[in-house]
Amino acid sequence: MFRNGDTDMQSSNLPDPPTDTVADSPTDDASVTGHDSPQPTPPEVSDAPEVTDTPDAAETPDTPVASEPPDAAETPDAPDTSETLELKPEPQPVEVAAASAATTAPATRPNRTAPLIIGAIVLLIAGVVGVFLIAPPDKSATPTAQPTPAASSAAAATPTPAAASAGPTGPVTSDLNAIKVSGTGQPTVVVPAPFAVEKTSKRVLTAGTGKAVAAGQTITIDYVGVNGTNGKTFDTSFGKTDPVSFIVGDANLIKGMNEGLSGVAVGSRVLLAIPAVDGYGTNGAPDAGIGPKDTLVFVIDVKSATNPLKRATGTAVAPKAGLPTVALDSATGKPTITVPKATAPTALVVQPLITGTGATVAKGQTITVHYTGAIWASGKVFDSSWTNGAPASFAIGTGNVIPGWDTGLVGQKVGSQVLLVIPPADGYGTAGAPDAGIAGTDTLVFVVDILAVS
Repeated sequence: MFRNGDTDMQSSNLPDPPTDTVADSPTDDASVTGHDSPQPTPPEVSDAPEVTDTPDAAETPDTPVASEPPDAAETPDAPDTSETLELKPEPQPVEVAAASAATTAPATRPNRTAPLIIGAIVLLIAGVVGVFLIAPPDKSATPTAQPTPAASSAAAATPTPAAASAGPTGPVTSDLNAIKVSGTGQPTVVVPAPFAVEKTSKRVLTAGTGKAVAAGQTITIDYVGVNGTNGKTFDTSFGKTDPVSFIVGDANLIKGMNEGLSGVAVGSRVLLAIPAVDGYGTNGAPDAGIGPKDTLVFVIDVKSATNPLKRATGTAVAPKAGLPTVALDSATGKPTITVPKATAPTALVVQPLITGTGATVAKGQTITVHYTGAIWASGKVFDSSWTNGAPASFAIGTGNVIPGWDTGLVGQKVGSQVLLVIPPADGYGTAGAPDAGIAGTDTLVFVVDILAVS
């Protein structure tokens, strides 16, 4: 919700992951699991509406008879003109080594729209980020491919499509003290609509006792979002399976979220008002009923803030022969993948390259990772968080990323680097991810550094 993506916020037409995926416990040796290839179901097409003929006019020339209008019930519904909000990061070239030469390709982000996060992070948002914490889209950007799925992350609510607000009318309130918040768990928020502010403003409702949140940290929150113009709730993470996690200062988040949470102590409940200029701007978020002039009001519980690793750290593991090889930049840890000139494996391969010593990744947690994804057949990189400029966060083990990620990363330790070789059935299925250059027959190669878990 706080990242570049669609307003759910990561929608796509890719098929859902296979339902028979079974996670294997990782070992130092490459582990292999098999899956049936998912079959996407074609959408149903409704019959064209029947058109009622206009009755012929009476033939008497002196007294023309008005033609009878078609029956109202038979008039076809007006098409939905709401537009899906594109929230996708700018692609950048990434160096990729094929067996004999280096190649470059547009960078994309992991999502099960393609895998990870054509999908955040962000920021489900976000894939993992909440739907409405994502910055407005760059309409000119090349579509991205991410390991997250077509559906929004567990933390992000999917709003009912609604007409976007035209902005505040009548007397406007701008005093944060006029907003009433009650409840100790999921809060009840009453906003005196229309409410609007000219700059991002915050009020600490309950002061936490933890350290102040700083840029670069992975923060976990719960929130309720209300449209200041009409006082209606447009999104909440309360009651969802997972809270929302993202990196503070991520350029893909809406500006007001980064600004409003910086310096807030962990454990705090904070009231945050974000004007359109620091939120969705002139694009708004029509699918959520958010117009180009609407102030966003959030009540946020800051649950944790951690400093993620910069790169994988631990004990190196010798990979099995025949797999892609990985060379690391000595200064940054950025990987370069070299794919062998051989037939790709037909089953999922999970090969640890570095074994970390941190917490074990469990199903339902949010992981913060650096990753690079390449296509086996060409060796071309289609997405890389290293090139995107920041790690990404995703809910893991819950169907929010492609099946190969859920299976291969649950059970690994923070600090680990894992090589994943993912056949189509555990990736984007027979549909592929055409915008990222991924065909339905393509096997994918990922190198993933697990930096943090929450």
